[in-house]
Formats: sequence, C-alpha cells, structure tokens
Amino acid sequence: MPGSEVTFRWTAGKGVASYQLRLGTTGAGSLNLFSSGTLSTTSVTVHSLPTLGSTVYASLYSNVHGLWLRNSYTYVEAEPVLATLVSPVPGGVLPGSTVTFQWRPGTGPTAYKLTLGTKGLNSDDLYSSSSLNSTSVKVSGLPTYGVKVYASLYSYVNGSWQATHDTFTEAGKPVLAKLISPASGSRLPGSSETFKWTPGHGPTAYMLHLGTEKPGSDDLFHSETLTGTSVHVSGLPTYGVYVYATLYSYVNGSWQSTHEVFNEAGKPILAALTSPAAGSHLPGTSAIFKWTSGHGPSAYSFKIGSAPDGDDLYNSGTLTATSVQVGDLPTSGSTLYATLSSEIDDAWQSSHYAFTAVGLKRIACATTSITGPGKDACTVTLGAPADKQGATIKLASNNPAVAVPSEVTVPSAATSAGFTASVSAVSSAEAVMLTASQANLSASFAVSLGAATSSLSAGPLSLSFNSVDVGTSATQTVTLTAGGTESLTINSATASGTGFTLVSPPTFPLTLSPTGTTTLTVKFAPTAAGAASGTLTVSSTATGDATTTVGLSGTGQPTPSAVSCTDSSITGAGTDACTVTLNVAAATGGAAVTLSSNDTAVTVPASVTVGSGATSAGFSAT
Repeated sequence: MPGSEVTFRWTAGKGVASYQLRLGTTGAGSLNLFSSGTLSTTSVTVHSLPTLGSTVYASLYSNVHGLWLRNSYTYVEAEPVLATLVSPVPGGVLPGSTVTFQWRPGTGPTAYKLTLGTKGLNSDDLYSSSSLNSTSVKVSGLPTYGVKVYASLYSYVNGSWQATHDTFTEAGKPVLAKLISPASGSRLPGSSETFKWTPGHGPTAYMLHLGTEKPGSDDLFHSETLTGTSVHVSGLPTYGVYVYATLYSYVNGSWQSTHEVFNEAGKPILAALTSPAAGSHLPGTSAIFKWTSGHGPSAYSFKIGSAPDGDDLYNSGTLTATSVQVGDLPTSGSTLYATLSSEIDDAWQSSHYAFTAVGLKRIACATTSITGPGKDACTVTLGAPADKQGATIKLASNNPAVAVPSEVTVPSAATSAGFTASVSAVSSAEAVMLTASQANLSASFAVSLGAATSSLSAGPLSLSFNSVDVGTSATQTVTLTAGGTESLTINSATASGTGFTLVSPPTFPLTLSPTGTTTLTVKFAPTAAGAASGTLTVSSTATGDATTTVGLSGTGQPTPSAVSCTDSSITGAGTDACTVTLNVAAATGGAAVTLSSNDTAVTVPASVTVGSGATSAGFSAT
C-alpha cells in the first residue's frame, strides 16, 4: 500500500444494496485495523494505517437481498523510512570539536536520538542525546585526534527505536603509543622485562612484537591485543643480539607501529651443521647442507673445497637462510672440506667439517634385447661405498612397456644394488632407455624390445555336413589353437547361414596362452530342402589376423511324410492311383523317392521323382 492514508475503491456490482469494508492483519474477515460500517458509496478513505510492511487482509462485503457476500484481498503495508544524517557528509572529516549534526526526518518516525562513539556501531563514549523532536543537534567537546567516529541515528517508529549508522573521522591526527621503558637502545637486564608505553591519543588497543630478525619480527614474543599500556615478557633469550621491538597502535580500524631496538643479555651461539652428518659420505654430486640458526648470527656463509678452508668447489656468499643446495660435487670418494661461517656483530666466525664424496657410476641390465613379456635383471653401481644410511637411486623408463621400481637403495657399505625390469609385449620393435639418477647425477642403459606375436588357427578350415534330413540335425566340431609368443583373447564366435548355429559356446572373452586350445561345436538343422552354406567367424586379439573363419556347408534332404492310394481295397487285376508326399518342397532338380511293395501281387515303380518346388508326386500300383 502506498502509505498510512489509502483510498479504497470498488465496482458497484449488480443487485447490491450496500457495502462494508474491513481491514485486518489476522486473516480474511479480520477488522483490527478498520471497519467502515454500512456504506452506499463505492469508495472509502482509511487514515492512520500502520507502515510496518505487514500483510493486510481486505474484506469487501456486498448486501444482496439481505445477505452479506464477501470478496477477500491482500495487501502489504508501506515500509517506514528512517531518518538519515545529511550533515556533516557521512564518511567525511568532522570540522572540529564542535559540530551540528542534521538529518532528514524520514517517514514514520515520531522522535530521534543521536549517539557518537569510537568503539564500534552503537557506541556512545563521545556523546548520547536525549529523545529529540527536532532534526538537528549541536555537539561540543569532540576530540580531535583523527580517529573514526561511529554515529548512530535512532528513529522512534511504531513504539520501537530503529537506527541508521554512519562513520566520520575526527579532525586532527592520532598520536601513536611510544615505548618509554626500557630506554631505547639499552641492553636488556636478563630474560624477563616489563615493557611500558604512552597511551597516545586515538589508539583503542595495542600489541607488542619482539624479534631478532628485523623490525616487525616476532620470533621472540607476540602479545595478544592489549588495552593496557604495559606487558611483562618472560623467557627472553640471553645471546647478546639485537632485539627489535615493534609497538602497534590500533587506530581507525588499522594497526600503526613505532619501532625501538635493544640488546639481549648474554653471549651468541654460532650456527652448526646438522645435515649431512659430519664425517659422513655425501649422497651424490648434489647435496643439501643444513645448519642450526645459532643464537646471535644475522647472516651465514658456506663454502666447500678440496683443501681445508678452501672454496674451489663452492662458495655461497652471504646467506640468511639455514640451508643451501650444492651441485657438481665430485664422486671419487675423496675428502671434501666444508666451512660454515656466522656473522655476529659485523664479524665472521667459522666452524669446519669434513665429508667423503660418493655418487652414482652406472646402470646396467643382464639383457640388452628381449621379446616380452619377460623380466630383466639390472644393477646400479656407485663410485664408492654408500654410507650407513645407504644411497637411494631413482629409476625411470622412457617407455611404459618396460616398468622399473621408482627407486632402489644401495645398502650401507655396498657399491651396488639390483632391481628387476618388467617387460611387456609390444606389437613392433621398440627402443627403451632406462635411467638411474641420484641428485644431479644420472646414467642410462638401452634395451631393445622385439615384437610379440599371437595367432589363432582353426582345424578343420571347413565343415561339410553333406545331406541332413529336414527336421533333424547334425553337429561337427572345430578346434581353435593359439600360437605366437603372447596370449590372445577370443572376443566372440558367431555362426551365419540358414540352419547353422553354435552349440553351447564358451563364455567370451576367452583368453588362450600360446599353444592353448578350445573347441567350438556347430549344429546344422536344415529347415528346407537344398544346399546351404555359412561361415563360422571368430574375432580375437591375434596380431596377425584378428578374424578367423571356417566355411560351413550342408544339404537339406526332404523325407517322405506320407504315401496314399485311391482305393484301399481292390479285387482282381487292375491299377490304383497312388501319391507320395514330402515333409518340405523338393529342391531344384526334384527329389527321388524309392518305392517298394512287400507283396508281389502289387507292384510299384522302383522310384518316383517329386518335381522341383513340389511336395508330392503320383505313381500307379499294379
């Protein structure tokens, strides 16, 4: 509905003597909002409707012949429009410590309140007005430290306060908190210290970080969010290095920081190599050297030489990391000398270590040429005995037809280890490269793969069923034999041609190893006279020919189904007309039927021929 005052109009209808309009919020027919009483007009204006956005049920009654008939309708109340600040411009900077706040009255509010605070929405630590009927209020004594101010303007609508929110920034600039104890640049007295700071103007919270890496680092201490102006820190190291203190002030939703520097009590500890173990064999031509960070060093240097303190093999330069990867190390098993230096207070101090070089030398297999499937015995060899942890060599094949383990380990004190290469069958000759690698060192070995073959033969290559009486059947068998160097799979076998079928075929797919056999039974059951032909087709994965065929042939032979004569009883000499009937029509060329009599008093021809396409023929009995 458009608002709190609405005119409702309706059609006059036919035969209607009077009307009533009811408005309510509790369902059709309810009248808790309005009831017009009896009307003769076709419209009525309703005042003071609520604007809460609720559903309104309108019931329009028509008096027809003394009966009140109802039509029902639903509407939605208008939503109230809350008051909104217009001056100062929301999001802007307040002009000073005294500000007049003005707002639009909105639609529906009957009173207003304004709160100002720095602690989030609805906070009022700066100002809170009483209930107001005006659309402005002057606020004095606002701080000017450049922090965010949250303004909440409340509208009193339909018995409750509803708020809109805006933010401003105070005039001026915030004053950040600053450490005052211990004194900047001083030496900390021990492992425990209370750090104190000024509150500043504008900050609503604080955090303190202590670290040894750089300003802002927190590897020593990281406080939670604080509202006080001091914190006691215990467990500080005493290694005589710089401590960077960063004090954060939370102002206007973000953290801003100030920095100070102190010195720990105590003495530093140099970095020390942890991996590889001192005196051990190096894993190969490349190794990752790791060391402790120590306590006090600000940088490191690592070098390797063929003589003590030398760097002819490697020199890292200045590092801040605690590890480095070194490549191109020798594999002769000679002694290598490592020097790890720590920079402390702008001076370098060193520690010395020695290692024995070791690395991969070669990879080889027993067979250089193989026709799969099969196995090949292979070996990796090091240039020197492996250390007590052993040496792990990674393996790879550039062809999936030859599979190798992902890695092989040379045992401690050994110089070689064996593994098996598994070779699959391939359809054509292929070259394979096996590769062994240890860090940056690698070795290769070539293997030639011969083509694997498979074949499928049938015996016999044709089945002849000769003559088979129509209505009967005959069976013959075919033997399938696999050949070649790998197994094959028979996917299907089908018999085509009229009258030819497979009898109880095996379940496909069927796998045969080389020289393996299986038998198929073919049945010929002619349904018509004459010659018939067909094919037994076998589909397989044989590499030579995937289809094997066997020719099928046979002849359907009709058979007499009845013989009859005109007279079943005769006296004296004479002739009788007789008929022989076949079970199916005769094929091209006709069908000869042999005749006989068991009594010499009645003679018949030796045979009678049923003509092509006919099922019967006549003859005379004498």
